[in-house]
Amino acid sequence: MSRQRASPKGTAKRDEILDAALRLIGEQGYAGATVRAIAAAVDLSSAGLLHHFGTKEDLYSAILERHDMFVEAYVTNDVGASASLEQALQAVLERNAQVPGLIELYVRFSIEGARPEHPAHAYLAARLEEARHSYEFELQNMVARGQLPLATDAAASAPVLLTFVEGVQIAWLRDPRVDMGAQLAVFFDLLGRPGQASG
Repeated sequence: MSRQRASPKGTAKRDEILDAALRLIGEQGYAGATVRAIAAAVDLSSAGLLHHFGTKEDLYSAILERHDMFVEAYVTNDVGASASLEQALQAVLERNAQVPGLIELYVRFSIEGARPEHPAHAYLAARLEEARHSYEFELQNMVARGQLPLATDAAASAPVLLTFVEGVQIAWLRDPRVDMGAQLAVFFDLLGRPGQASG
């Protein structure tokens, strides 16, 4: 996604717009966070708002990036550096469930961003690859701490876990009765718990 060099005033306005967009998505869902609604929340016209981003797609890509930044800070500061990958993912899924509009935005962009020409394509591809590497590293840490069996193949399990995390959120969007945390626990049960009796 291309970025224009912005003045400090322009950067502050972008931040204000993104914060307003996240607030609107949280309050009204994805459908309620239109360009017009976001612009009105920061006293701009739709054209004035898009002046700071270029296109609607660039705006929504920037919203996702800002949300990811907040999630990363949440995991670091609130969940804690000593938390296992399972604990961190449990906390993130619980937090995401409080803002279904953001899950819907990510799902929509994941589909649309599969096209190489989409503004979010490069960001989404890099995000998935970074998540896969992070999951592999953290699964290895869980093995080292005795939280997973020594035979766990972290490299093979990481992309499966990534697919699960994305898929369970789609399932939850379709049916909020889906217990994302419980299903995540089942995933780790299937990897095996030290001392768990084999069937």
